[in-house]
Amino acid sequence: NRVYSPAGIGLPAMISGAASLMVQTARTLPSLMGNPNAQRSELVKSVLMCGARRRGIWTNNPSISGATRGTTSTPLDPIYGADQVNVNLAHLILTGNEQNGSTTPPTVANATYRGWDLVNIPTGGSSYYRFVLPGLAENVSMLATWHRKVNSGFTGGTLANVNLQLWRVNGAGQLVSLVGSGGLPYFSAGNVVSSSSVDNVELLNIQNLQPNTYVLQVQRVDAEADTWDVAVSWLVPRPGDVNNDGVVNILDLLDIVAAWGPCSECPEDINNDFSVNITDLLLVVSYWGG
Repeated sequence: NRVYSPAGIGLPAMISGAASLMVQTARTLPSLMGNPNAQRSELVKSVLMCGARRRGIWTNNPSISGATRGTTSTPLDPIYGADQVNVNLAHLILTGNEQNGSTTPPTVANATYRGWDLVNIPTGGSSYYRFVLPGLAENVSMLATWHRKVNSGFTGGTLANVNLQLWRVNGAGQLVSLVGSGGLPYFSAGNVVSSSSVDNVELLNIQNLQPNTYVLQVQRVDAEADTWDVAVSWLVPRPGDVNNDGVVNILDLLDIVAAWGPCSECPEDINNDFSVNITDLLLVVSYWGG
C-alpha cells in the first residue's frame, strides 16, 4: 500500500518520518499514552493513509452511474496509492482518540468528526460507527487496514477479507443504502463502498457528503476461523473548519475574509454558491467550537 510524498522529498524518509511522529505522539500525548493501540503498526498505517492528500489526478475508479454507482473494488489509485502524505491530517485523526465501534448498528452517535478504532472482528462480524453531519462535508475519508497472519515457519499465511460501506440513516432509524440512485441526493462523487477481495486495505473517498446521519460499517466477509484486528480511521471535515485544524475559530473567520469575493471550489465557500460572502461568514460562526 502506497502513500506518496511531495515531489523532491525522498519517499522512504518522508514516510518513516511521518510514522515516527505518529508513534511519538502516541507515546507522549496524555490522551493517547495510556492506550497501547495508538502505537500499533496497523493503526499508524491507517491514520497515515486515511489522512493522505488526494489530488485531482487521484482515483480509485468508482462506478459513476447505474445500480453500482458509488462502489469500487480497487480501493487505491494504481499509480499513486493513497497519494501524498499529510502529517497534519494524520495527526488530527490520531489525536481524535480511539472511539469504540458497536457490533450492531448504534441508535445514537458513537463517533465524532475524526478518530480511529483498533477493533477485533470475528468471522462474519461487523463494527459500526454512527455520526451526525450537520453541514456539507466536501471531502470525507474513511479507511480500514489489517495485517496478514503468517505461520511460524514463514511458509504461508492467511488474510481476512474486510469491506467498508457507508449507510444513510432515515427518519425511522433504518440503514438505507447509498449505492446507485439512492445516493444521488447525498454525495456528488467518490465511493461509499470499498470491497476488494485481494487487498488488506479498504478506502472510502467521498465528495460533497450532505447533512444527515450516517453509519460506517466495517464487515468481515471471509471464512477464516480467527478473529482479526482491523485498524479503522476516519476524517470528516468539520463544517466551518476552513483551515482543517480540527476547530472552528477566529482563524477560519480570517480565512473567509481573506478569500472574500467570487471563487470556484475553494474551501472558504462553505455553501458552494461560488462566492465567499456574509453567508459563509455566518456559517462559520454557527459552527463555532472544537
